[in-house]
Amino acid sequence: DVSKTQVFYKVNHKNHEEVKGSAWIEITPCPVTIKANNASKVYDAPEPAEFTATVSGKPGNGVPGNYSVARVGGETAGTYDIIVTEGSNPNYTVTTEKGIFTIHKKGGVMSASVKDGGVDVVYDGNAHRITVNVTCPDNGYTIEYKLPGGSYGATNPGKVNVSESGEVHYRVTHPNYN
Repeated sequence: DVSKTQVFYKVNHKNHEEVKGSAWIEITPCPVTIKANNASKVYDAPEPAEFTATVSGKPGNGVPGNYSVARVGGETAGTYDIIVTEGSNPNYTVTTEKGIFTIHKKGGVMSASVKDGGVDVVYDGNAHRITVNVTCPDNGYTIEYKLPGGSYGATNPGKVNVSESGEVHYRVTHPNYN
């Protein structure tokens, strides 16, 4: 353990004078680094059983470090910090490094299609728009539309006149699904 202790000694030999003295033994803290290991899961899957860390710099015969590892909360797809919290470590000078927890988007569970394949009507003076049907396990998706050469936006462009006939593109996004 870390300490500073004075040790006294005495040397005797029948043919020599007695020698006495003292010396100090000082044990200082060992520098170690505790780095949280990166981890991941797919959206809507269970959390890992535990979060772990790697300790570098600890002597082979040194006592184990005292620390805990947890991630910052959040359940949507994205990245979150994994934090190491240091406990009592009198034998070490500890440096901690965070890890990254990634929640990946879940694939294959969201689909979209245009109702009836599109709109095919005889001119009637009314605006006509496509209807996008979305199948998704939960709400939170966004439907965006665009005309050829344009940019995606929230407005579903209506077509009124025959001269306005043409394509309307759409895309469906969700923060947790591909």
